[in-house]
Amino acid sequence: MPEGNSLRGSAAGPCQLWREHVLGRYLRGEIAREEAVARVGIDWVDLAERQHAAMTEDLAWALGDSPRSRTPATLTTAEKSRTR
Repeated sequence: MPEGNSLRGSAAGPCQLWREHVLGRYLRGEIAREEAVARVGIDWVDLAERQHAAMTEDLAWALGDSPRSRTPATLTTAEKSRTR
């Protein structure tokens, strides 16, 4: 393997770990959104927010806490109007 490729790979690891650390702190509420954006960029923060929202929705569904987990007969009127 050429030396340049191994150096690129080893530099990407710490950068990715740092980014994930910052985004994790943001999603746990330990740092403000503005600070996370300043450290890793708006694109990464937006992506983390979308992924977190999707994961939270899936978890709620799996635990039965979501309108998606109920049959149409058991949905409230408000929930029925949101699913249309």
